[in-house]
Amino acid sequence: MRGPYTNVVDAFIRIGRDQGVLSFWKGNGANLMRIVPTYALRFTLFDYFKDLVAVFGGDRNSPWQKMSAGALSGFVTVSVTYPLDLLRTHLSASPGPSKRVWWRVGGLATAIVRRNGIFGGLYKGFFMSAMEITPYLAITLGGYDFLKSSLSKGDDSALGVPASVAIGWVSGLLGSLTCYPMDTVKRQLMLDGGGKEFESKYDGSVRKCVGSLMRNGGLRAFYRGCLVNALKSAPATAMTFVLNDKIRQMWKRDRRGVLF
Repeated sequence: MRGPYTNVVDAFIRIGRDQGVLSFWKGNGANLMRIVPTYALRFTLFDYFKDLVAVFGGDRNSPWQKMSAGALSGFVTVSVTYPLDLLRTHLSASPGPSKRVWWRVGGLATAIVRRNGIFGGLYKGFFMSAMEITPYLAITLGGYDFLKSSLSKGDDSALGVPASVAIGWVSGLLGSLTCYPMDTVKRQLMLDGGGKEFESKYDGSVRKCVGSLMRNGGLRAFYRGCLVNALKSAPATAMTFVLNDKIRQMWKRDRRGVLF
């Protein structure tokens, strides 16, 4: 039996050779089903919580107000979309081709609910996920909005695309590096005892999971795959934030009767 991947290059070569090129997109259909409502909720709730937090006093544009709004947005969003993230993780990690996405997602969800119930199955690892996504969005979404407002002096349209992308890249990279250990624990708990391919090792316990990772790999175990994640999440975060800003600007101009 082959051992774990030693580095990014080893993983890339072995996955392509053993599972085929299409395996690099395994679980992407389920990911798209998850990511669209996730980002819709994140951005909508962020604006809502910025106004709500400001009601209780303080400057709406202060860093703590924006980070609080980002944290609240993250917690509420993950509460709604967590089952989709869990299903996506299972499909990405399970062997075999990723075909008939809707059928596989429905079948997998039914099997998990029958085995462990709704909360014990579809929300397995939720606590750790909430702990990870709350500071992540506080740093990325809240930090991006604060830095953007500070540099543009309140006029977002005055800030060019390159500068906005750079700000989004930095906030995404910082959030990824800061919260990645919690993301590692979350993924481990998601897969723990989730079916034939994944034996139960932690019984849903964060303490057991953290202890096992420390014993078997030390601190490095918590950052396994961090480089790949940072290379993916930082530019993805930057592009998502900047596109959201541009779409909102076009929407505002269109509502005033000005063409795109």
